[in-house]
Amino acid sequence: LLDAAGLSTNPISQEALNEMPARCSGATFDPPQKRTANYVATCFIMAFANSDPERYEKEIQILADYLAAGQRSTGGWDYSSQPGADEMGDTSQTQYAMLGLWEASMAGATVDLSVFDRTARWHAARQAGDGGFAYRPGDTTNNYHRTTHSMTAAGVGSLCICRMFLYPSNKGGSPISEETSAEKKQREAARNSFAVLEVSVVVQV
Repeated sequence: LLDAAGLSTNPISQEALNEMPARCSGATFDPPQKRTANYVATCFIMAFANSDPERYEKEIQILADYLAAGQRSTGGWDYSSQPGADEMGDTSQTQYAMLGLWEASMAGATVDLSVFDRTARWHAARQAGDGGFAYRPGDTTNNYHRTTHSMTAAGVGSLCICRMFLYPSNKGGSPISEETSAEKKQREAARNSFAVLEVSVVVQV
């Protein structure tokens, strides 16, 4: 909405932007609701980055750190209050985390490459036999384990973001395409440590 004509200076938009930084005034993000925190954090990042990324540099980094810290040990994200979340993972939550971290990086925030490596591993290990992705892989409740077009789009999109960071193009479009030689060595060392291979996703429609 901030990109739409006039909305960036709209009083309602400005009022919201003026209130949002208070949620990032401490050492970490204080979400209005814990269960939907990943969604909200990403929306905050997008709002800050598309309004005034320099002004909100601190807030964007706090939000990026919050998202990165919420990554499960398996590589995905889940609802904060979800029982057994560390083992399950949620394709929708993971997609939002990837979108938020991508936007934050484009705005100048620092995100460890291992976050993208673990996400790529999580998706690669949970891609279904038909090439698609499910809402909650392994969860048979309400057929959450079955692939859908929307979750396949989410999974493929997240993998594309991971690939962009782990294997950036020199033709632009990546926040690390203009990296220095020292930064390149650091990135390659990190990538070698986690050793994610190129990911190709084939979806049967």
